[in-house]
Amino acid sequence: MVDFDLKLAYCCCFDLRTGGLVIGYFQLTLWALDFLLKVSGLTFGSFLVYGLLFGVHGCWVYGVHTESTSFMVPGVIFEMICYALILLALAIIPILGLTLGEKIHELIPDKEQAASAANLGAALFYVLFISFALGAALQWLFTAVKYSLYKQMKEEEADQSNARPSANDKF
Repeated sequence: MVDFDLKLAYCCCFDLRTGGLVIGYFQLTLWALDFLLKVSGLTFGSFLVYGLLFGVHGCWVYGVHTESTSFMVPGVIFEMICYALILLALAIIPILGLTLGEKIHELIPDKEQAASAANLGAALFYVLFISFALGAALQWLFTAVKYSLYKQMKEEEADQSNARPSANDKF
């Protein structure tokens, strides 16, 4: 099993539990607003995706409130998958930018127009890359807080179960 040695003690100025709840409610609110803005044009598959997202984030919030780590697992896994996808996008964006720059020079015969279009394309890719980099930083924070809180609560569960006397213990 891979053990990430990532453990935060705080989320901004709050303890991990409060930070985990703020992140969970923030994500639920964003997905709810997104759903309400797009509800008229959604397909059945989109409803399933939104249902999955509400379920994952709802389980996270419920798990934190009830201190049940089993409900928190989908949220941790979801955040790690999202972080990996953002990192993958960060790796692909420069490759796409270079490929598009070469194609622009091939498609536009006029050298001056091609250079102008290539510069505009490069600027757009820089903006896209910076946007994804900021998203990756925010996603890292969400992932780190959720994983750290999960790990902390799991350790507390283990400490509590070790502290309880079992039925076989003799006094």
